[in-house]
Amino acid sequence: MSKNDSGIVPQTLHNVKAINTQTLRNTALDFHSWGANVLNIKRGEKWPMGKSWGQWKDKRQTSDDVTRFRWDYAGGVGVVAGINNWRFIDIDANEDDEENKIPVPAIVVDLLLDALGLPEDYSWTWRSGSG
Repeated sequence: MSKNDSGIVPQTLHNVKAINTQTLRNTALDFHSWGANVLNIKRGEKWPMGKSWGQWKDKRQTSDDVTRFRWDYAGGVGVVAGINNWRFIDIDANEDDEENKIPVPAIVVDLLLDALGLPEDYSWTWRSGSG
């Protein structure tokens, strides 16, 4: 599984101290209603729960599919790139000679947003803990 197909955990969920099952399910259903296919992301992980998520790269989910996911063990909601033209840009941190991560400077994201004609405070921009 590559990072490009794994989805993204929305920023709004990372700001919530205690994410409960209902919050995750409702957030997933919101994204689904906006045309996204969604995945339940395992707590403490970056990858979807279960092994059969690949079908959602090409097939549109129903809201019943989303509701049936195991949200009680999830820690986030992922969105599958591709369906209904959902796209993501992932800028990874570099590593120095000693394999220490060098965070991406904020100016890089600012320049990208500017090139895309988006405001600096674009609400769908999210910086992960890894830089």
